[in-house]
Amino acid sequence: WEQAETSGPSEQPALLRALAVSDAALPLPTLFEQAGVSEAIGLASLATLRKHDVVTRTEADTYDFAAPLMRRWIRLKFMSR
Repeated sequence: WEQAETSGPSEQPALLRALAVSDAALPLPTLFEQAGVSEAIGLASLATLRKHDVVTRTEADTYDFAAPLMRRWIRLKFMSR
């Protein structure tokens, strides 16, 4: 999480939170809208998250966590307050 907050595009945590809220993978427009990021920033942030194997692109052209446990961890750590 610290790496997502401090290195690369600054909107990585917003994308991760948006994915964590969803119970399923999201298409890009929905992901960017829910994260409150522009397409350019969203794409740059996604590229970094994919490079570090945090998120993955599905066959249905949606994006989701590479490890589903990450969704649960983010929900517990940041969204249950």
